Amino acid sequence: MRHIVIFSLFLTLIFSYGVSLAGSDNENIKNQYNSVVPGEKNQPVHLVEAIVLFDEIYNIDISKVHYQVSAELMMSWDGNTDQFVSEFGDSIIHGKHLDEFLEKTWSPEFFISNAANPRVTHYKTLDVIDGKF
Repeated sequence: MRHIVIFSLFLTLIFSYGVSLAGSDNENIKNQYNSVVPGEKNQPVHLVEAIVLFDEIYNIDISKVHYQVSAELMMSWDGNTDQFVSEFGDSIIHGKHLDEFLEKTWSPEFFISNAANPRVTHYKTLDVIDGKF
């Protein structure tokens, strides 16, 4: 019973942290970074907004404190979207078109460390909405 209570608290903390990231505090952080001149020492050149959507938490083993997660990461960043719009219009690109476009254009990359299994990317897409990738 104690393990269930501890695990429930753990899940509550994870989800409440995700909700707080999606809250109004992000607006303060965005305004802080937008007021910074890109390229200054220890300052970001690109501000990337990220949202993590947890689709599923499964294979939960309370005795080993082990679980697996299926999640989706959505990122948004400013960039020169003119080339994208002229080449693809309102299309959402993926596959070969996406890989070729990202070779020519800056895009954020990320990695997950200390994971029990390697990260599996099921699909990647790119679209321009309101002047942002």
